[in-house]
Amino acid sequence: MKKITHSIILGDNALNWFLGAAMVLVPTWFNSLLSSRLLLPIWLYFIVGVGFLWFASWQVQTFLREKQLPPAALQQAALLAWGPVVVLTIALLTPLTSSLYPFARVLLWIGNGYMLVLGGWYWWVAKQLLHDRPVT
Repeated sequence: MKKITHSIILGDNALNWFLGAAMVLVPTWFNSLLSSRLLLPIWLYFIVGVGFLWFASWQVQTFLREKQLPPAALQQAALLAWGPVVVLTIALLTPLTSSLYPFARVLLWIGNGYMLVLGGWYWWVAKQLLHDRPVT
């Protein structure tokens, strides 16, 4: 289980670095993957990208300092994964996203499910560690 969690954290971290860099450095390209028209103002892509980069760097710093993510950090990671789930779910259910390409809509729903499950995994592992159950 510990190896799986470590792999999940590394994969999620790489994804966060990629998404953050894309949103900060090439927001119009990122938008063009999703829709034929501008979905969000460019500055909002920038802010969301900075959020992804901040989270990725927090994961790296915490992991290097602690050699793992302690229960409190895992719970924070879970909450930080679930927050965007709420926002993205609302966005995907509103007319605001009607111009999304069909594959982009599917991809965003898959990403939403991924973040929901990821947060659940982090929370579960944190609870195991808090109750002195080894996560092997």
